[in-house]
Amino acid sequence: MSLHSRVRKITVDLTPEPSGINYVAFARQHKSFGDYTRSLLERWEPPLEELCEQVSDSVQAAMPEEAKPKEVAHAVRTAVRQAVFLCFLHCHLATLVSQEERALSLTIRLLEQMVKRILSIQLKPKANAGDESDLRECCEDFLETTRGLASSFYALSAAVRSIEASYFRGAEVLFDSSAETIRVVGVYFEGVACIYNELVAGRYPWANAELSLENLRADSRDRAKSILDDLVGMAELEALRYIGDQEGARETRRRLAERLAKSRGNATPRTS
Repeated sequence: MSLHSRVRKITVDLTPEPSGINYVAFARQHKSFGDYTRSLLERWEPPLEELCEQVSDSVQAAMPEEAKPKEVAHAVRTAVRQAVFLCFLHCHLATLVSQEERALSLTIRLLEQMVKRILSIQLKPKANAGDESDLRECCEDFLETTRGLASSFYALSAAVRSIEASYFRGAEVLFDSSAETIRVVGVYFEGVACIYNELVAGRYPWANAELSLENLRADSRDRAKSILDDLVGMAELEALRYIGDQEGARETRRRLAERLAKSRGNATPRTS
């Protein structure tokens, strides 16, 4: 086997994926993203620097003695870039989910009030002429809010699952508090859909269609892919900047800008 082939094999065999997964496992020892970021202030050396040192030492120790310094440096840079990419990907995902948590919680409270309003109208002992009109208006608001929130929620959930499967060998990457929020919101959607379908759908002339969560999941696929592409692209950009690859960073930034412009163009309504 030639020296070039041996160097290439070492670079491939010493994949930084386990290092990135271990980094995420360390971070997830903290209950929330906020707890983790606060813990970094107490450390003398950032964990990312420690990770890069470990990856660099592993690659250098495994390189053949006759390898040229340039080949060693390239192998180290490649491994470090792949390791920090996973770390940045986890950070961007955790940040996004943390930001969405509060919005999800607030909207859930709004939906709870809407469900209570629907039930209060239906359970009136004596209905008057305006009650059905109020009920219809309340149901329409409920459906619009639920569909909008569910689309965002299912897209985010799908993006999380895809990242875990594609980049972290199926390991969980969310902090416990975020994972619990995702679980609770998913259960809540199942509940409110069941309530609406049982009490409203099909019982009134203006409510002949059930609230289908499966359809909402299917409709969120394109949005989920967009979220995934954004997070991966940002992590790639950060990783290239981290190792000082300015040319690679410029090319990645250009591709991100082109994709964003294209997505905005597709979202613009056509005018006749």
